[in-house]
Amino acid sequence: MTTPPMAKPRVAAGALFFDAADHVLLVKPTYKEGWEIPGGYVEPGETPIGACQREIKEELGLNRQITKLLVADWAPSEKEGDKILFVFDGGTLSQAERDAIALPPDELEAYGYFPSSELPSRLIPRLSRRVQAAIDARHDAQVAYLEHGVITHAADLEWWTTEDVAKHLNVAASTIRAYAARGQMPSPGKHVGRTALWHPDAISSWNAERSRKRS
Repeated sequence: MTTPPMAKPRVAAGALFFDAADHVLLVKPTYKEGWEIPGGYVEPGETPIGACQREIKEELGLNRQITKLLVADWAPSEKEGDKILFVFDGGTLSQAERDAIALPPDELEAYGYFPSSELPSRLIPRLSRRVQAAIDARHDAQVAYLEHGVITHAADLEWWTTEDVAKHLNVAASTIRAYAARGQMPSPGKHVGRTALWHPDAISSWNAERSRKRS
């Protein structure tokens, strides 16, 4: 019997922690640009929750019981390989816990608490979408399934993110954001959390009109 082809994704798990003002805890790695949420890859023999608790101990120095899943995100990538990413609710840290945080200096150089409005400027887009979806799921006491950081219901499969539009038009995502900021493209048809979504038909019509004008 021939074994059918199957995905072999890497699995990672992280947690959202909050301070008393409901700001999100982010950590800044020493080995790359930008910020992250505490967490890391699941090792052989571990469960996602076990990996998350291990990473929290290693990265923050906290023994924190993690139990509630907020989102599971399927994140395909031709460059990095497919991933399944779990985000758990770490809860609100007490003052004593915040004071006890100790970073591994070879891995993390800083940490801070940020309101959700600042997340897009601190996190790469797909992580920003994932974290915002996790915050929304926590607020609604739900668990969300995501694809590339976007909540995926049947109807959502027909909608494109900024990155999808950019890929379709073969331009950078920053170009699409600039078009949107200047009102030079259709307004998003809907939002999922803070993520703007366009229907493919609207983008195709707009692009066809642009092409006629250029010719």
